[in-house]
Amino acid sequence: MNIVSLFPEVSLGLEDCVFSVVSLGSEDCVFSVVSLGSEDCVFSVVSLGLEDCVFSVVSLGSEDCVFSVVSLGSEDCVFSVVSLGSEDCVFSVVSLG
Repeated sequence: MNIVSLFPEVSLGLEDCVFSVVSLGSEDCVFSVVSLGSEDCVFSVVSLGLEDCVFSVVSLGSEDCVFSVVSLGSEDCVFSVVSLGSEDCVFSVVSLG
């Protein structure tokens, strides 16, 4: 299970972001993301168990977006995006397994 390999970069419109990961155990981990452009944003991920996790993203720039992820089972997660600005964002369903 390595989300970094699945999502090395996430685009919030014209600005790209890069994920970094710190392992807190065999399964637990914390992800942080800082945009490399003028549209700053912060991503955080904290696992709630061996497989379950919640993702949240709040941009700190003018093009605000809110990302949320809640696992629906032991492996699968659903990414949903609500755009609060002019730039639309789209995530799709992925498997963590």
